[in-house]
Amino acid sequence: MSSEPTTCVIFTKNFPYGLMENYLFGELPFLSQTFDRVLFAPTDEFKYPESGNRVKDMPGIEVIKLNAGVFNLDSKERMKREKMVVGLFLRELVKSREKFNHGKRWKHLLPRLRQLYKGAHLLGEAVNRYNLKNTDTVFYHYWFYNGLVLTRIFHKVISEQRFVNIARAHSGDVYHSDFRKMQEEKDVIIPFEQIKWEEVDKVHVISSHGFNYLLAHFPQYRKKMTISRLGVFDNGLPISDGGQERKVIVTCSTVGKKKRLNLIPEIVHFMKFRVKWIHIGDANPESREILTHLMNTKCPGSEIEFTGFLKGNDLVRFYKENHVDLFANVSSFEGIPVTLMDAASFGIPMLATTTTGNPEIVNEENGLLVPVDFNPEVVAHRIDTLFSDVEASKKKSLAARKMFETTYNADVNYAVFAAALLSYLKKDFQKKQS
Repeated sequence: MSSEPTTCVIFTKNFPYGLMENYLFGELPFLSQTFDRVLFAPTDEFKYPESGNRVKDMPGIEVIKLNAGVFNLDSKERMKREKMVVGLFLRELVKSREKFNHGKRWKHLLPRLRQLYKGAHLLGEAVNRYNLKNTDTVFYHYWFYNGLVLTRIFHKVISEQRFVNIARAHSGDVYHSDFRKMQEEKDVIIPFEQIKWEEVDKVHVISSHGFNYLLAHFPQYRKKMTISRLGVFDNGLPISDGGQERKVIVTCSTVGKKKRLNLIPEIVHFMKFRVKWIHIGDANPESREILTHLMNTKCPGSEIEFTGFLKGNDLVRFYKENHVDLFANVSSFEGIPVTLMDAASFGIPMLATTTTGNPEIVNEENGLLVPVDFNPEVVAHRIDTLFSDVEASKKKSLAARKMFETTYNADVNYAVFAAALLSYLKKDFQKKQS
């Protein structure tokens, strides 16, 4: 490994701009402790207002603006770009599982490749500006996403150095073409899957379900796959006891079709216990009105409360100050929800459907697993049985906490992952990739 200062370049969609990819805040302290410098390179962001830079006051962290400024090419360079762009596109048409959809969307995908070509040149300028060497710099892609296409172009036409490319893979960026089927949405397409596989050196999948899916569909890339789980931090256990008049069921999500929050009143309708349902997350006035009406008409004696979106510290405060009898996830599709990890860390028994990654967190020891197409009356009976048995509830609470401690503790998982990123600078790993 080089004795020069080490750098981690993190390719994101928008972070540190926008409102998404907040889980990176959990990783940042470990990355900053492991590397001398951290550079963010958002690939989708086209505006870079300093007021929107969420890491601007953090020392040792800077942003590479891959879509900034004017990028003019002379006719010779433009021909070189078109040869590269069309070549990548045709290669994807030949080798990808998404041949039809790539062909159908060529008017959208070719301009996207041209934009990534521009980003590759700006990345080259940043590599020179920061004096980055492949012996001391890791390219870390937070998603198995377009940043890998950008670095593919960078390595093909700009850089004589070959930097190590490490990627996380979450949900849609794991399942790609099958993500559309899982979401039951015809127009979902996550492009350039084959290009990404050819470019990446190691893919850290955040769930066993995702890992097994990739292994089944891409066995030729088995050596490029490993599992690296996300995590949440240990904020202790709730300070309040139970004993409230109504049993408290909490959900935490956006309000969308796949979240199926309308099924909560269907379940509560058949329960013998009165319930206070608290939903954490944004919900527009129309959604609130619909869900409130369902609770009022189907579940007399029970109530509903909307907290709105709670940021990290506010969410922790809620769980520490409120007793929760059950955390519920009734989605038809998930990746592997961090909201379940949060609930487990506070020792809350969990109810979840058996979709994709949910069973990696929830089991019959720490909660209730139900089919995606469950019968609300049957689920209501199972919850009533749990609520009626104080000792069973305590056992599930302890098991939930144990699940967090052994599998989803961020202090452990992120430290291990950051160390793994640094280890990819070792000569023996780089030699294998050359």
